[in-house]
Amino acid sequence: METGSEGTNMDNKTRHSLSPLSAWALAFGCVIGWGSFVMPGTTFLPTAGPAGTGIAMAVGAALMLVIGFNFHFMMNRCSEAGGAYAYAKGAFGRDHAFLCAWFLGLSYIALIPQNASALALMSRYFLNKALQFGFHYRVAGYDVYFGEILFSELIVLLFGLLFLFGKGVVRHLQTVAALAIVTGVGIVLCAGTGKLDLGCVRPSFGMKGFSPALGITALVMLAPWAFVGFDTLSLFTKDFRFSVKRSFRIITAAILIGAAVYTALTWLSAAAVPGRYSDWQAYIFDLDNLEGPAALPAFQAGQAVLGLSGRALLAAAALGAVLGGIIGFYWASSRLLSA
Repeated sequence: METGSEGTNMDNKTRHSLSPLSAWALAFGCVIGWGSFVMPGTTFLPTAGPAGTGIAMAVGAALMLVIGFNFHFMMNRCSEAGGAYAYAKGAFGRDHAFLCAWFLGLSYIALIPQNASALALMSRYFLNKALQFGFHYRVAGYDVYFGEILFSELIVLLFGLLFLFGKGVVRHLQTVAALAIVTGVGIVLCAGTGKLDLGCVRPSFGMKGFSPALGITALVMLAPWAFVGFDTLSLFTKDFRFSVKRSFRIITAAILIGAAVYTALTWLSAAAVPGRYSDWQAYIFDLDNLEGPAALPAFQAGQAVLGLSGRALLAAAALGAVLGGIIGFYWASSRLLSA
């Protein structure tokens, strides 16, 4: 690949900066986002139920591992920086590589403001109406406030400045964010295992009129969305402190732990139903009438298991998920476009 002197200098500065842990944090941080804490109540449980979600995530993870192995194969065969762009260029030439890079780059870039806006959305549940000031308008029934727009833009700008002046800090922050997700969800799950009957959640599958097979299939079709981001690792092979041959282990860990987080949050949401509801289905039907953390089954579960500490742990995990997505896709976008 042709590179100018600036690209060469950048590679020399960043080379060998990723340990196995930080490489895993990069991939895993891109896989898990704010949706993993919201979608158990909005999508996973209504569509497939707790058992169906577990099955769908297992199947989806298996499918993603096939793709992950292909990335691992190409990472070992092609030593150039650029991930899928470099692979497409080597196999099909520059025209195909150009199209590949821009489609992939736009998908990465689009996820940066999406994650930033998720922070504003979190404020609605945990900071009441702190950011709901200034002009506002409605899009598809959704209220958008100037304060939330301003906050989201400032987050994007802040991380842009961090990447310009503090790449080392950003790398460590990504690792902290990934560990916060695993730690927060893991502690609540372990506590819930002792207090909740996670093994006997009824009904096991989705809403009435939604067959188990159809619900599971629908969630399997979401697998590319649920696990998007592990492929960012292919852009950083020049930065590994370890052999590229170990990359499949790291990709596998990112995908499997991601599937475990999705499944754990869904089962907790189904098991920790407020006492006034007969089961999780009745609770899910009533979510639109609830406000604050009670409207998010995953956070309701954290509070049911460990009180305010449980809710705080999951809030920290959700914050880690959002920040991990911003950092990971910012990082991947810049690396892809520089290639």
